[in-house]
Amino acid sequence: MQEPAAASYADGDWQAAFDAVGNGIMILDANLNVLRANCTLATWLGTSLEALTGRPCFELIHKTDAPPEGCPAFYALRSHHEEHVEQEIPSMCGFYRCSAYPLIENGAVKRIVAVVNDVTERKRVDGELRLQTEYLAVLHETALGLIARRELPALLTTIVERAAALLGAPHGFLYLLEPGGGEMELQVGLGAYAAHRGRRLRRGQGLAGHVWQTGRSLVAASDGDDLARDAPGGSARRSRVAVPLLAQGQVAGVLGVAAEVEKGGFHFDEIALLSRFAELASIAVDNARLYEAVQRELAERRQAEESLTARLNRSPTVPEVAAESNLPIETIHEVLEARRMYRPNSLEGRPEGSPDPAVGDIGVTRAVDRMTIEALLERLPERERTILELRFFEELNQSDIAERVGVSQMHVSRLIRRALERLATLVDQTD
Repeated sequence: MQEPAAASYADGDWQAAFDAVGNGIMILDANLNVLRANCTLATWLGTSLEALTGRPCFELIHKTDAPPEGCPAFYALRSHHEEHVEQEIPSMCGFYRCSAYPLIENGAVKRIVAVVNDVTERKRVDGELRLQTEYLAVLHETALGLIARRELPALLTTIVERAAALLGAPHGFLYLLEPGGGEMELQVGLGAYAAHRGRRLRRGQGLAGHVWQTGRSLVAASDGDDLARDAPGGSARRSRVAVPLLAQGQVAGVLGVAAEVEKGGFHFDEIALLSRFAELASIAVDNARLYEAVQRELAERRQAEESLTARLNRSPTVPEVAAESNLPIETIHEVLEARRMYRPNSLEGRPEGSPDPAVGDIGVTRAVDRMTIEALLERLPERERTILELRFFEELNQSDIAERVGVSQMHVSRLIRRALERLATLVDQTD
């Protein structure tokens, strides 16, 4: 028989070990009343150990008169096996994993050891990862939709609609920088902005103008924010977020969405998502502009060829096409190289000496879908990439490019042809 002093020491030693555990622990009787508990659980519940003893665990933890649905201790009484459940416990302001381990004597449950583990932080991290995964999936789906659009007006509309859908906002807008660089024009408006297409802004004017000026994403709060009031369809009850569209490291446009204040404003993760989407949108806009430039010069060459063929009763030479279309011979060569770059190689080949067929929509579609022009340009030497951007994006002639880059016009012509040949080779390598 244990001496009283030894028993008292054992109880104290046991309680000290019990309290050192970081999880909440209870020992329950067969009626789910608390026989013992540790300090961790008492702290979580905001009470003392004495106040826990003798009371039903469900009354203390769930504030109910009976075991709630999913109570692991109640299930362990019936199953005679350990039971586990993760649940939110409002009285302890978090999520917890609750485990019940039955102690069985003579076929009956005499005691239950209940362990409560705080998993609130893990739940928060899991939720953030799940939300990020969902966002990335939506972003990927949206990117595929943008790549499929090559006509610039349709692409810009798609960008605004997808951006608004990503953030659950009913309003959206997209400004693009005018060729002169002095103003931005509202190209697409959604919701409250739909009636304001064509509106122009200067640098620093309104929310979009401030994004243009700073090159950073901005949020315009309601409650009289000057940025919010300055926007078309302005409302003291509407929050806005706008992000820059970049081209060659410079702001080329501004994309934004807006929602009523009742939505709760835009969170940091939503702003980050819109910024990532804007990066994809910028690439899609550059691709569409390059596509339009190539298509325009192809059409001019084709028209000149058809006119000369009808007049001369033979296929015209490159100099004849250049004279007919008022394009330099170098440009005709560029178009020929661009046509070869966009057209996929035939599986059956082409008979020797047969005319070079005009590029078709199928060829362009396959080229654009296979790899974006932006990605191809990044693989070129810096000077060749710069010259192609000046030629096809900014639409400068070779004389202006020569002056801008600091080389002769003849050297520009050679660089353009060499760069287009490199692009054609890169496209061929992806087949």
